[in-house]
Amino acid sequence: MKKLTLLFLIAAALMACDPQREPVIDEQGNQDFYEAYGTVHVATDDFIKENVRLLATVNKEGTTLDVKMFQVKFAEKMPVTIDMVIPKTEMTRLNDIVFFTADSINPMMGVFPVEKYMVTKLNGYIASDSIIITNYFGPHYTEYRGKRTK
Repeated sequence: MKKLTLLFLIAAALMACDPQREPVIDEQGNQDFYEAYGTVHVATDDFIKENVRLLATVNKEGTTLDVKMFQVKFAEKMPVTIDMVIPKTEMTRLNDIVFFTADSINPMMGVFPVEKYMVTKLNGYIASDSIIITNYFGPHYTEYRGKRTK
């Protein structure tokens, strides 16, 4: 009971310090997360998928993000939408902005790596009202622009 009370006190203190970010406590421990709804634009095919939910979860050490896109498509010919994770993206905080970058990361679909669509040249930031990401999925230049909800 003492641990639970302590976790709630820590969460309250963090929310008081930074009203733009809301910490969440889950079964893995205390984690920060950011959520947005936005548009995926695949420039190489001029394809747009709107209203894509993105969840960026900070690891306990505050050094990496897992970026998950829900029900996303990257081409008109994709028969179904998928949930895709770009795991362990290096991040830094500068004032109220989170910057993240990666040269090369295997995206995940469930527990399976999707090597054909290796994420390269990833750059992104999380500001008080938006999340912006640019990268390549394989040869396809892709942008995500979302409005933050959390």
